[in-house]
Amino acid sequence: MKKKGVIVGLSIPGIYPPGRTDVVLDTLAPAFLKSCVQSDPDLNSRYDIEIINSTIDTDLEALAREISEKNPYFVGYSVYVWNYEQMRENSARVRELLPDTKLIAGGPQVSFTAEETLLENPQIDLVICGEGEARFKDVLRGDIQHEMFHTIPLVSYRDAKGEIVQTSGDMGAIRREMTTVPSPFQNGTINLDDGQKHSVMIETFRGCPMRCSYCQWGDPDGTLQKFQLEQVLRDIDIVYNNPNVEFAYLVDANLFYTPRTHWKPIVERIRDASRKIPTVATLDIRAFNDEMVELFSQLELAFNQFHFGLQSTNPKALDLANRRCSDDLWLSRIKRIREIAPQIEISLDMIYGMPGDDYDGFMSTVDFALKLEPTRLYMFPLQVLPGTGYWDLKDDPKYGFKLSDKPEYMAYSNATYSESDMRRSYEFSTWFQALQRFYPIRDAVLSIDGDGRKVDNVKTYFEYLKQKIDPILGMSFDFSIHSDNRIRRHFMNTMALPKNAKLAYDAAIEMMSGKRDIDDVRLGAEFYDRLSRSGKSPESIEEDFKGLYGADRVDYVKCNWVNSDNLGA
Repeated sequence: MKKKGVIVGLSIPGIYPPGRTDVVLDTLAPAFLKSCVQSDPDLNSRYDIEIINSTIDTDLEALAREISEKNPYFVGYSVYVWNYEQMRENSARVRELLPDTKLIAGGPQVSFTAEETLLENPQIDLVICGEGEARFKDVLRGDIQHEMFHTIPLVSYRDAKGEIVQTSGDMGAIRREMTTVPSPFQNGTINLDDGQKHSVMIETFRGCPMRCSYCQWGDPDGTLQKFQLEQVLRDIDIVYNNPNVEFAYLVDANLFYTPRTHWKPIVERIRDASRKIPTVATLDIRAFNDEMVELFSQLELAFNQFHFGLQSTNPKALDLANRRCSDDLWLSRIKRIREIAPQIEISLDMIYGMPGDDYDGFMSTVDFALKLEPTRLYMFPLQVLPGTGYWDLKDDPKYGFKLSDKPEYMAYSNATYSESDMRRSYEFSTWFQALQRFYPIRDAVLSIDGDGRKVDNVKTYFEYLKQKIDPILGMSFDFSIHSDNRIRRHFMNTMALPKNAKLAYDAAIEMMSGKRDIDDVRLGAEFYDRLSRSGKSPESIEEDFKGLYGADRVDYVKCNWVNSDNLGA
């Protein structure tokens, strides 16, 4: 009789597609592990593995009961920064219900903190560090018996005396083995025909040639481990021709880090598929030439966007982050993108709280970003994650990091970026949501002529708006992901209410007093005034306005926030 195994993947809900919880997110790590076991005749004859994909806001007590009812021989957890606490709570409860079940943890959040993980989680029996597919099979071949752990490279466990043991090994050799990991799409591990809608992750390689100090992606030697091209192309055929797939996410560091013989067939296969599925990918402006722009712009991109990581323009911050990218390169490449693919919109990531930076430096980065005319800016506080260059320097007085508690390790100050500056930056990033969720306001504020900085015009608008409403007044940011999501969700759910959306437009009208070309701002104020005061249904009012002003113009003035209670919305 086969032994039962359960692998748990806990994701953030409502990210892709935004605000949707009716779409199943097929997490890759559990799928790869199960796929490896299924492809091994011996292990497949001995183990029956089930994946439980859930979210971090699930009822962890109910999840523990669900797991216990399956009476598994082992339970594995795929652990990331966003689900570490949920893993802790759920695995502790599973241990109470199933005292003899083996509990295994793996993933980036525990790979570099294995000893701390075992100390904090006495219920966990084994931590597999780094890419785990091959060693997961080794663990199962040994029947997860304690006396076999010492033979497996790069794992951590407790010996007979309760002392923590960390085995040695060659991570490079382990990474090279992952190129033979079988596809979970091709052997049915991920079943896209189960009657549900799916959001799919696709991985074409692992690693990163860059060594940015804030990122977990890169390997010390900068090597890339590519999956076999034919396997990736078959995966694309399965995913992009299936009517149940709603969204696709290329989870590589940047597809275009790979040779042209790898990335070009992949992009062409996605382009030529029968279904045009919204696709997200992170790009690097330093590795994005004209051919890449032209070909990638032919895909059905989510939000019609090229998404890049700007992070900072502060030279000192970039130097300490081991990141090189000049302002001139950004300006020339964005200009070229718009010449080749004028229909494409640009979105940018930025990080505040990096060593060498401060609030004024962050504002300069925002101002530079605004000059690039992006559709959307995403601003994040620095997290000093295990396995990164900054993690190795977290106790160095030169950097002066002060970090929040595990698991986020969010920086609330460093030697150059004070805690008060961090809070000012967080407040700015939160208010900035309101600006970019109301397109006419954003476009009007950013089009103000004069010698001043665009970011200063933005801050002036915020002051006008704060005189009318302040959704985050009295709310405290405690430098945690949960706090950030709670405040951000509350802020935009509040601003999206018709009466408050009108206030947002009213503040812009007051700021723009005497200026021309704000007809769309005035229309937005009129639209939300009618919504907030009329007894008619919102749908009826919207149809009335579209009849008068046209659907495109009304869609333009509507707040584009997906009102949701989901953490990721």
